[in-house]
Amino acid sequence: MRYSAIESILPRLENHKPESLNNLSILIDNAIDFGTNLLKWELEKGQKDDEHIVPILFFRNILSVADAISILIKNSSIDNSKSLVRVLIESIFSLEYLLQEDTKNRSLAYFVWNAHKDLKFIEQIDFATETGKQLKSNIAKDKFTKDFEIKYPPEFDEGKKNAQELLKLPNYVSVEVEYQRTLLKTKKLNWFTLFNGPQDFEQLSAKINLNSFYQLHYRYYSKNIHSTSVHKGVLLTNEDGSGSIIQIRSWKDAISTSVDTLNFLLLTLMTFQRKLLPEKNNDFMNWYLEFRNEYLNLLEISKNQNK
Repeated sequence: MRYSAIESILPRLENHKPESLNNLSILIDNAIDFGTNLLKWELEKGQKDDEHIVPILFFRNILSVADAISILIKNSSIDNSKSLVRVLIESIFSLEYLLQEDTKNRSLAYFVWNAHKDLKFIEQIDFATETGKQLKSNIAKDKFTKDFEIKYPPEFDEGKKNAQELLKLPNYVSVEVEYQRTLLKTKKLNWFTLFNGPQDFEQLSAKINLNSFYQLHYRYYSKNIHSTSVHKGVLLTNEDGSGSIIQIRSWKDAISTSVDTLNFLLLTLMTFQRKLLPEKNNDFMNWYLEFRNEYLNLLEISKNQNK
């Protein structure tokens, strides 16, 4: 027998702010749509070297995540959109760092770091290796996986070969040397740590002059990722002193989340256009001048809401 959702907990059939939420989604989509044009113009250059690919991939990911946020906001799933805003910020920070300077080395460092990450995982899943034997032992103790037969996928051999061959390519040899050098200095290694880079996102935010951005926004949206803050913004005290739990799909924070998403998107649109497509400055300004009025109206609404 199937049970219907309790309407007071999860109002699937009724959206209390359909027009407002749809308008917020449309405004976010407006920025994303212009971003797809920037992406198209950059792709049309036909630059196939790996150092040109990485910024494109990060920018594409930013547009994709923002699109998902737009969908969630439209459907009043605001709390879950906040988790994606944190993902959005991380990708934006990464792109800012990539395009700040030394883009070639930083882009190739991304691929080298990922190659080593793949090799480490493949070694772990190969039960003939020491790390693989440890994993096999852990699997036998795991209450969920202990009854599953896990075999080494043959296609992983191809992945291992590709990763090893990439590290030997002429463009990557010096970056691989830098990876090994950095590994001797620190075990807390990210792709952006190479070439004397930051060790974590807080240090990265300072490197790209967005430390206040990190403190105010990244930390705020990070609480939606971890299960240590499930109570925040959900528990309410009623006038009689009793407590209540906010319903799922509450439209609360829809405006502030949309404003933040748009602010972050504008930052990355400006960076991508300025750094990679300076010849498209007129296109950017023509788009922004039309977009600005609705954007400023939303900022004013958000400002009045927070008074």
